[in-house]
Amino acid sequence: MKHSPTIIHPLHHPRRDRLSLRQWLGRKVSKLIASSSWLIFVLAIVMLTGVVGNRLYNQPQLAIGTRSPETILAPADLTIKDELRTAQKRESARSRMTPVLKVDQGKNQTILNRLESKLKSLSQQRKQAGADLFTTTDQLSEAVQVYLRTCPPQQWETLLGNLDPSPPSATSPFEKAQSELNQLSQKLSEAEFSQLLSKIETVRQQYATTFVHNGEATGISPPSKQTLLTLSPSAWEKMQVGIQKTAQQMLAQGISPGLPPSALNSAIELQLEEKIPAQSVELAKEILEDTLAPNLVEDVVQTERLAEEIASSVSPVILTVEENEIIVEAGEVIDREQF
Repeated sequence: MKHSPTIIHPLHHPRRDRLSLRQWLGRKVSKLIASSSWLIFVLAIVMLTGVVGNRLYNQPQLAIGTRSPETILAPADLTIKDELRTAQKRESARSRMTPVLKVDQGKNQTILNRLESKLKSLSQQRKQAGADLFTTTDQLSEAVQVYLRTCPPQQWETLLGNLDPSPPSATSPFEKAQSELNQLSQKLSEAEFSQLLSKIETVRQQYATTFVHNGEATGISPPSKQTLLTLSPSAWEKMQVGIQKTAQQMLAQGISPGLPPSALNSAIELQLEEKIPAQSVELAKEILEDTLAPNLVEDVVQTERLAEEIASSVSPVILTVEENEIIVEAGEVIDREQF
């Protein structure tokens, strides 16, 4: 019986090129394992951490306030900076530092404005009291004009009743006034002299009224008020200049907050020396004591800068431990320094 010849299709693979089921499955598993290598790595790390960490986590924790599970010795000679005590030492140095002060120009201007207002008020009081010259110094000297305006009524009446020339050596205010009035009466006509006497009467009345009824308005003590109203115009001007100069000097030097009044008074008195007439010292002191005030304030920037310099200059607190020196014994509560 004849068999037909076998025909092989050109696209058909021979048996030897085909993969067996086992080979095919092997290749698939290899590819799967290769694609899952990252997962295996992660699982390995987790298992290793668990094994090693379990031993470490079970170790007793060392902390301030806990008991040491064993005696701990210094492994070698150690030098350690105590950060906390160093910080405390530096903060203590900062707190003891005196703040840096500076002059507050705004306060200066306020004080000087108050002083100027005070002097203007007192000048007005003098004007109301007729303290200005009522005639020229060619006719009557400044000192005699002050005396005629402020002398007691009895002395004034005596002068009016006796204008005889006084002795050449006259030294008392009464004698000087008597002499100058006598000379003036000979120079002026009777009407002119009478008019001058009327003017003196007017300013005397002004002085008496102001002195008696306007005491509280001056804002100064009675003795100082009397000085104010009896000063000559030139003495008053000189006193004002001296007061203003003294105030400016003291403000430039600075007046500290909390300065005792006695210290301020002493400073004022020293500054006033030779600046004002002697008879006006107490009045000037009273005016300045009433108007001067502390003008120093803290310079925050400079204070902070100096505080940092002082803190930086403080030596750190150093702890030294020798090798094998016991740091903490077993069962002992650990404190900050031991830790």
